[in-house]
Amino acid sequence: MNCRFTYELTPEEQKEWESFFNSLSIATIEQLPSWTSVSIKHGKYCYFIGRKNENLVCCSIITERKSGFIRYADIQFGPLFISPDDLIESINEIVRHYQSLNFAYLSLQLAIPSGSDSDYIEHSINKKLRPLTYFNRDNWSSIALSLEASEEELFRNLSKGHKSDIKKALKNNITVSDGDDSDLEEFSDIFVRMNNDRGIQQQESETRAFLKNAYQFVSGHRKGLFLVVKNQERKNIGGVFVVFQGNTARYFKGASDSSFRHLPVLHLAIWEAIKRSRDLGYKVFDFWGYNHYVDENDQVFFINRFKKGFGGSYLFYPKKMFFIYKPLTHSIYKVTRQLYQRFLKRN
Repeated sequence: MNCRFTYELTPEEQKEWESFFNSLSIATIEQLPSWTSVSIKHGKYCYFIGRKNENLVCCSIITERKSGFIRYADIQFGPLFISPDDLIESINEIVRHYQSLNFAYLSLQLAIPSGSDSDYIEHSINKKLRPLTYFNRDNWSSIALSLEASEEELFRNLSKGHKSDIKKALKNNITVSDGDDSDLEEFSDIFVRMNNDRGIQQQESETRAFLKNAYQFVSGHRKGLFLVVKNQERKNIGGVFVVFQGNTARYFKGASDSSFRHLPVLHLAIWEAIKRSRDLGYKVFDFWGYNHYVDENDQVFFINRFKKGFGGSYLFYPKKMFFIYKPLTHSIYKVTRQLYQRFLKRN
């Protein structure tokens, strides 16, 4: 395999990467170069390109970060690939590359759901590279709803509570429509207030910039939806972002105005997103996240229950892999990070 690591893609490479992404049935938006414009950058992006016979067979966006004196790299839901053997060979090259750069560690979350291919990939990687894995809340799982059923069947499979809430929203003349620039500003206000109400740490300016970037990506690349919810007085009371990746429509972000918590704002917004995604020909609606490691005292527990009310099946991914080059440095970083997170929770 001919491998290239670069911090800047040529226009030709960018175009080829986008075409490769669009050809895959399983692909995550985090591995699309144009998506990097959405993130509020806390790191440096390195692009890996693997070729065989001059054809692109595997590629990945790798985020390089530095915390104090510790340098580490992370691959979110990647790399992109067709052949499992090409992916395995590419991961070997990426692991070797970051070892040569004297990084402390490389973390990697595969984007392929659990199954025979992922089992083969995990076995092959573990046999040679022996990464560390953990059973904790950082491991990824989700809920996937098949959109190949009729709209009537999809509604029938909703929980009793969700059916009632959607009917209640419609009875109260709540509407869902495509959002524009002015809606984005109002939605950002709602999103920021929601985070504050939940005690979520945020830099308000970064949150607003992030949402603006997401809106520009979705509207400019036609790879998603920005839907806003309005009450009968035409006041913006919430909304959702959905992104398109492969054959999947993926729930990305959502918020509802706490002043209208008596109304089922997000129930109707997500139901409309499901219907639209189905009409556009997507095969799956992915709620993008279901954490099995939380209890009833964690607010994520209630988010889990809300998502499960729309139906669908659990979707599991291979455990996150950690390739450790400097065990002592990694241990120091891990302990420091845990202490910092506990401090944030107490404050």
